[in-house]
Amino acid sequence: SADCVKGLKEIVQFSVNNLTVSPQDGERVVALKADEQGASWYRIVQMQEDHHVNHWRVQAILYA
Repeated sequence: SADCVKGLKEIVQFSVNNLTVSPQDGERVVALKADEQGASWYRIVQMQEDHHVNHWRVQAILYA
């Protein structure tokens, strides 16, 4: 939630489009990106199914 990242420095905001996975797999993609960037926290701000079934769009913010 937004309360967990209060006072932390935002590293990057990014989105991943056309994920042909489940919502849980989308969260794993964000977690991997956070690890790659050395982020201590991440917050998914939006996750929605695209126009095609099982195609997802995820937006997230990474924090240090």
